[in-house]
Amino acid sequence: MSWREVFESLWRSTGRRRPLRSEMGQVSIFLALIFQVLFVFFAMVINMGLFVHDKINLQNAVDLGAFYAAGKQAELMNEIAHINFQIRQDYKLLAFRYHVLGTLGRDGGPGGTMRPPARSTGALQDVMQNHSVTASGPIPISCIAHPYWWEFASLTVDGNEHYCWQPTNGYSAPPVAINATGGAPDTAALNAAIQQNAMAAYAQYIASCNSASPLNWSYLANILGMYKFSVATRKQTIWSLRSNLVSGDIRDRDNQTIREGVRKTVLKNLTEASRNSQASVDFINGLSQGDCAGGARPGENTIPEILTTQLLYFMRTWESGGCNFAIAAQSQWASLTSGDQQQQINALDPTGILRAVVAGEPNQQDPFHSSLGFEKNPWCMAWVGVKARASPRKPFAPFGQPIGIEARAFAQPFGGRIGPWYGNRWSSSDLISSSDPSSRTDRLTSPRQLPGAGLPGSASFDYIPNFSRFPGDQLGMQSQLAQGLGRVFLRSLAVPQPVPGGGTANPQRPANRLMNAWFGGFYNVASTGDPIAYDYITPSMVSNNVLAGLRNLEMAVVAPNLFDVAYYSIDPQGTTTFANPLRQNSGRVTLAPTGAIVAGDLGSHAGTSLANINLEAQIEAANGSQPAFDPQLMPQVHWMIRDWRNLLTMWAPHRATNFAFPTERFGQCAQAALPDSPIPGKCAIGGRSGYSVRLISREHLNGKWKVGGADTTEADLKNPPSQLGDW
Repeated sequence: MSWREVFESLWRSTGRRRPLRSEMGQVSIFLALIFQVLFVFFAMVINMGLFVHDKINLQNAVDLGAFYAAGKQAELMNEIAHINFQIRQDYKLLAFRYHVLGTLGRDGGPGGTMRPPARSTGALQDVMQNHSVTASGPIPISCIAHPYWWEFASLTVDGNEHYCWQPTNGYSAPPVAINATGGAPDTAALNAAIQQNAMAAYAQYIASCNSASPLNWSYLANILGMYKFSVATRKQTIWSLRSNLVSGDIRDRDNQTIREGVRKTVLKNLTEASRNSQASVDFINGLSQGDCAGGARPGENTIPEILTTQLLYFMRTWESGGCNFAIAAQSQWASLTSGDQQQQINALDPTGILRAVVAGEPNQQDPFHSSLGFEKNPWCMAWVGVKARASPRKPFAPFGQPIGIEARAFAQPFGGRIGPWYGNRWSSSDLISSSDPSSRTDRLTSPRQLPGAGLPGSASFDYIPNFSRFPGDQLGMQSQLAQGLGRVFLRSLAVPQPVPGGGTANPQRPANRLMNAWFGGFYNVASTGDPIAYDYITPSMVSNNVLAGLRNLEMAVVAPNLFDVAYYSIDPQGTTTFANPLRQNSGRVTLAPTGAIVAGDLGSHAGTSLANINLEAQIEAANGSQPAFDPQLMPQVHWMIRDWRNLLTMWAPHRATNFAFPTERFGQCAQAALPDSPIPGKCAIGGRSGYSVRLISREHLNGKWKVGGADTTEADLKNPPSQLGDW
């Protein structure tokens, strides 16, 4: 029996005989029943798809936030790295002024033979007369008591007095007896006149002998004082940037909180549903964790300073039966004991500040303490973390609690260098690199001074400032070639030149170019930020940008060399890239007690057309069409940077999935950036300078690291995310 027959039988049994008129709509019943099931599955698929979309979107937004924050962190580290290199340049300038300008008297006066530089140790007689460059040769001693320096030449009769080359011990002027006959003048009167003239000449000779010591000492006091002042300003700038770098509320170059920038970046890139769900964004600066922000000053554990001290030596002269000579360190100004010398010291330093500066080093936290710059603790890793939570409401789940989603991301600056470690090893348990002098990265610089170590003795010749021109250099400024590069120009200063304001110099004396050109570098440094020499010191000449060859020479000396590009991140446009923005946002740095402006690259002179001088100008001074260095010697100079593109020695973008070092872009630039572009290194396509940014995993930071040198063991970082709970 079919189902129809069964149905009709049941129908008839009810007493009704109404026939079934239509069979339509049966499928609709089933569809209505099935639709609910299908709708539930459809809603689940839509909700799940939106959920996955929101989760992916949240992760992408967090990645962007982390990348943004690490980029801002990298900008701060690039600023610190470049200013740290400027401290290196200040140190190089001090070494040049001591080894070259301070020892010009070794050349024997105008027209004399140019002598090889002094080096190593030696007795006074060796210093004055033995000019060999063997390992046992003499030490360099500063002496400006010779005709190149107007301040001394003006004290003598003919301007040719020279106390740095041929010392005279024991001078006397006995009476001259004249026996005349006939109508000759009165012999007694003539003899008296000769005696008077001889004594007057001797008195002036003794006066110049007594004046030599104060002038020699004054030169050292000035070059050391200028070094300390310039370094103090840069140190204070780094202290401020370093404090910001390790702060939990780290701020960017516009002095805006990076935390707020991260929040806006994440929220801007969220879906509308996530953004409307009261999404929360959390940010953490890795350098604010694990005591990396600690130290005597904030951040000292992350970027400690390499303190040192300088010992400079000058030629001390005094009159006692003649003109006598000895070696003295800069702090031994009290050894100038004659009345005339002390009067000159008081006249040269009426406030006593310079005598206090050269007497020794101040306390460790004083900005005027001598410094080699800063080093980066590798165990305090720079990184940032961003975490966001959202609970987006789904269209087919209008009731109940929405499902929460969370994403986190980590990023870090990499590929740059703040500067060399003092030592070539850094134990994970230490806050500074190895202080063993035999392990120094630059073995020619002054040794590191540890807290409480005290000052070196007056015969500690290792503390004479010097620097490496290239990795492995063993001579530095003690090299005959390094000193000879500028000697041709310096010797030309002995030729009489026009005097400022009209007139001519005494033809028997050199023009007053060297001393005034050098002293011009000290004209209002606090407001100009420029320690490099000017031609003259009058304000009108400074405002008119009167330049000297000596200025170009000093800029060429401090220009980057092979050692510098190997250990520093150097931007060819440091003044415009870093100094000018810092000046515009002066609230980012504190420069008391120096009261100076943020200094640009050496040679940048605020308030003049030279305000934007940068490293390109320094490189041009050394290698340009009119170089300050001797062009005949330049082909032998392998350590100088020839082009600004040679500064592009850091990691550069290569491929999205390849972080290997792109050797084909090393020191190359296919397309320079536009003038107003903020690209580090000035290069749009090619190599770059400074830190880049990459996304990293949490496990990457929590793993073991071997970053303390070749012979150190693996260890944990001081600031891994594992210390932060759910981070």
